[in-house]
Amino acid sequence: MAAEFRARLRQYNFGFVLVAIFALSGCGGGGESTDAPSSPVSSNVEALSIAEQVYDASQRTPAGFLDDPTQYPGLSEFRFHVAARDVGLAGVADLSFEVCSNDFATALGWSDQASNARALPSTASGNSETDWYYQIDRALDSDPSSMVVTRVFKCDALDRSTRDTDGSAGVVLRQPVSGDDLRFLSEYFWRFSIYNNALNAVVSSTGATNPGVLTHDLVRAEAIVGAGVDNCDRIDLYRWRHSLDLGSGELSESTIWLQSFDARFANGQVSLCED
Repeated sequence: MAAEFRARLRQYNFGFVLVAIFALSGCGGGGESTDAPSSPVSSNVEALSIAEQVYDASQRTPAGFLDDPTQYPGLSEFRFHVAARDVGLAGVADLSFEVCSNDFATALGWSDQASNARALPSTASGNSETDWYYQIDRALDSDPSSMVVTRVFKCDALDRSTRDTDGSAGVVLRQPVSGDDLRFLSEYFWRFSIYNNALNAVVSSTGATNPGVLTHDLVRAEAIVGAGVDNCDRIDLYRWRHSLDLGSGELSESTIWLQSFDARFANGQVSLCED
């Protein structure tokens, strides 16, 4: 069982680590939520379905979840957002955040600086942009089969400089802003987080509109290897919520534990473990 599991884990890691290793710093943290959400698992059938999703590298997000495919199939790709720490705007001990600029030349300079800071010396080979960010594509100098894809948020869309450990996640400046915009940000942050990797999955992605506030919740599942009963894995479920104040544009995030259960992957099969 152990050898099979390690082999499966290596399969997952090779598929996802190139994007996830340079994750948006600290995504998923933030302030505690005080409300008590309902449990997403009410039966063994639901628990088994979630466990199967966690162990399956091919389908770790629900239908309709944001897709951000590579533009370089067949090549290795290192993709990341330029962080304050990359360009000397935050110290090692500071909470780093993704920088923003409304000037492409500044973004291009930061792209070069950040690539060198991450030991990925490379040469700019192309660029593009969306409403939210600039993208600078770079050919890795030491390996022609690898690309470095760097992104810099546009400040008139999203300023992340107010991020802190109390739950501030930045300020959304893009107007008008909708529930679809918040869904994009929530799912986009997950794509760049450490949770977009082996033995993690998104169970659901749902939004809500309240007076003056938009919210979007991701329920995510994470397997902790060997932490369950009889050396089973423990599957932990969390709700990761982003809230957007429509008046101020302030974005906040909170994470709350929902539930845990035990499961295992053995002989090509996923099963639940008895308490």
